[in-house]
Amino acid sequence: MRFSTPRVPLALAGVLALINLHCSVFGPVGNLISDGYENTVAYFNSYYNAARIFDEAEQEVLDHERTVRMQQGMIDRHLDPPGSAKSKFNTVIDKCSNILSFQPRSALVDDALLLIGKSYFYQGEFVKAERKFMELLSLELSESLALEARLWKLKTLAKLGRNEAVLEEGTRLAADAVRNGEQDIVGEIWMTVGQAHARNRAFGEAVTAFEHARDQSDDEELQGTAQFLLADALAQQGKKELAAEAYLKVREYSDIGELFLPAGLRALEMLREVKAYDKSLEVADLLREDYRFQGRLKYIDLETGRVLRALGRTREAMDIFVRLDTTSVKTDVGVQAAFEEGGVYEERGDYLSAQAAYTRATTYPVPGMIGEARQKAAAFDRYHKLLAARAMRDSVLSKADSSLGAGAKDSLLALQAINAYEIAELFYAELGVEDSARTWYSIAVRGLTDSVRVPRACYILAELTPHQADSLLARVLEYPRSPYAPLAGSRLGMEPEPERRDPAAGLYAAIEGQIEAGDYASAVHRLRALTRDYAESPYAAKSLYALGWLYEHKLGQPDSALVCYTTVKERYGNTRYAQAVRDRLEPRGRQQSIELREAAPDERLPREEQNKPRPTGREIR
Repeated sequence: MRFSTPRVPLALAGVLALINLHCSVFGPVGNLISDGYENTVAYFNSYYNAARIFDEAEQEVLDHERTVRMQQGMIDRHLDPPGSAKSKFNTVIDKCSNILSFQPRSALVDDALLLIGKSYFYQGEFVKAERKFMELLSLELSESLALEARLWKLKTLAKLGRNEAVLEEGTRLAADAVRNGEQDIVGEIWMTVGQAHARNRAFGEAVTAFEHARDQSDDEELQGTAQFLLADALAQQGKKELAAEAYLKVREYSDIGELFLPAGLRALEMLREVKAYDKSLEVADLLREDYRFQGRLKYIDLETGRVLRALGRTREAMDIFVRLDTTSVKTDVGVQAAFEEGGVYEERGDYLSAQAAYTRATTYPVPGMIGEARQKAAAFDRYHKLLAARAMRDSVLSKADSSLGAGAKDSLLALQAINAYEIAELFYAELGVEDSARTWYSIAVRGLTDSVRVPRACYILAELTPHQADSLLARVLEYPRSPYAPLAGSRLGMEPEPERRDPAAGLYAAIEGQIEAGDYASAVHRLRALTRDYAESPYAAKSLYALGWLYEHKLGQPDSALVCYTTVKERYGNTRYAQAVRDRLEPRGRQQSIELREAAPDERLPREEQNKPRPTGREIR
């Protein structure tokens, strides 16, 4: 909601002819004429242009917010203004600052302060905005201007995250605004209070505040916005059927497309999520009949396809998804349809088609979906590469004759076991396909021999095949230094051994000190020893990774770094360090950097262990 409070001084046309004279001409005549001159100069030289430019910039910001709202619904975060608007706000700040500096006696000082504060607000400079509103409120103001200044201060406090102050001041301000008959200000106040309640996750109080905003305002856009946010709060409470009804009521309060169009689509989404499929299809038909939704029919079709898929009417759903994917390439609705296609193909086990569909779903950045689409596309890409490598080795093994020595054959078989393990990891950790993970882990454990992969594979396989759990867990216990050994013992009912500190932890901490001191040669020597002497420790992967990092960034030996990184990937494929190496050596369409996060180099633990505290280590930079 915008408020415009320019107060034009009463200046006759004849006064304009005297503007080019210096104000000292009027000084001797009297302060009244001198002040009138100050007001006229300030208004026509600075404030008039500043107010005009501000209105243009504010309209650009509001139009930009409506565009985002159409795509993402209501969002409670600051949006950077368009570049042209930001430039105009800077001009406004300059012109109004000139009034404060050169015409401090002008009656437009308070208006200038308000415009400066608003300009800072729209630019996201909330601390500066608050200072200007506080400065303005220290002046003697009319009741109307004081209420507006207090409202903008309240909105600024909300952007600064000071929710308790918003709730306290908002209640008082609402009462004052009601007493003065400022209904639009009342609506804005309750909107701000409601959003503060929502940020505090007090959604019941938020619903009440949004009801006040809707019912006490005469502004159509504010009423519709309040109803939309009320529906959001109900959805956050888990009252999704009530939320669907509330979203549909947005049309009763506002005819603004940026409000009722996404609200209608959110209603369909809520009905699908509570499995009210028949009602969802019925509402979709009603929205199609509403002429105002004619420009959004593709989105209604997309949601209809999702409902049909949930109903098991996959063929009908795919007809919709394929049509939208084909006719709306590289648009938000097109890539969402492609993502749904990918899900259907994945369920069918058609991973080539799934990879292609997920790849198409990465061509337009749909919030909340683009990350998963990229992850799925990359996972299936790795899956097909792993299968291709496996097929090549199978071909060599099938054609093997006496010319292929026993050692070479054993090496190929060992590589196939590692390959099966990596495929199993992909299905288990990234795709969540337990049947396929079980199959590939079973293949892997028949050929694996190392002390890192074997216990993890056996432990996870025990989860996936409960009837074989005891024998698999017993095999885990054959590797007592593995982090999975105590977990396996606990599941077998064994008393835990007294906790022992990993000696590699202290060694690695000392090496970190050498790295920070710049003693890279000593650090390299000790890292090599640690990876050799404590190969079963979780710190082995971290040390090998750190060794590669030193070669790459401090010693200028990229070939040696590559050897270290490749070894990390092959020997410790289930650790976060191997994942970081894969991101670096196998980029997924964008530049990624390798970074050691604030966590220990332990492997990705089974699901039941993922929330347990883990030791931490310092970051190598």
